[in-house]
Amino acid sequence: DSAEESEPCGEANTNGCGAGEPLAFDQTVCGTLYASIDLQNDDAFSVDVAEAGVITFTVHSELPCVTSITDAACTVALAEGAGECPSVVSVQVNPGSYQCRVALNLFSVDDCANDANKYYAVATFEPGGGGGSNCFEVHPEPGCDDPACETAVCEFNPLCCKVEWDADCVASALDLCGGGGG
Repeated sequence: DSAEESEPCGEANTNGCGAGEPLAFDQTVCGTLYASIDLQNDDAFSVDVAEAGVITFTVHSELPCVTSITDAACTVALAEGAGECPSVVSVQVNPGSYQCRVALNLFSVDDCANDANKYYAVATFEPGGGGGSNCFEVHPEPGCDDPACETAVCEFNPLCCKVEWDADCVASALDLCGGGGG
């Protein structure tokens, strides 16, 4: 099962948080990478997860690209990768909505007729694993469910254990606790 990206080459309709096209797991999407002096195209695809498990996003492209999996609001990159063919990122997640994103990792490939800027991508989901630690998710309560990670993050940013576990706390957890896939 495959689909074409709905955004025409050279436009930025799916840039930005919340602008992602729906993507079914195991569905291949074909698209184009584009960058010019005035525009960096970043394609976003939204996926919904009904149970805990692992999302893997694989992008095949001749040009170097940046791939990521973010929360639905794009406030936290849960997994990021860059490279040639293929670029693969994976992350353990809890039920919720997420965005799989791809962008060109260099500037000025503004020739829409160039086949080299085409890519194909697929997101897969493997259920299980009991869900990821909530240390890698924004939540209104202070602290997280992994005592070692919580201690490391709160030594760096005490507000994470006193006020709320916000995007800064999640970013620290990703850096200090090695979570979130990659």
